[in-house]
Amino acid sequence: MEDGKATIETRQCVICDDSLLEDEFHFALFCEGLVPERTNLFSELQNKANMELEGLSQEELLKTMLSKSIAKFCITYQEGLPYQI
Repeated sequence: MEDGKATIETRQCVICDDSLLEDEFHFALFCEGLVPERTNLFSELQNKANMELEGLSQEELLKTMLSKSIAKFCITYQEGLPYQI
């Protein structure tokens, strides 16, 4: 860590074995160690929240993943409550 900032070496993903830079794109969209969780989340979003994720660019998909509606869905899903858009 230099001047309180993480260096590329300290930001390598510790979840997968690819030694890739762990940034928002990697964590949310590409990390091989999170495939089951990501697959389940995408499926639930499409089926229960009627969100269309197919055809989105990587930037649009990341923006969607970081949105308030996704956070609301995750909270209500975890609590077993119905999701309302």
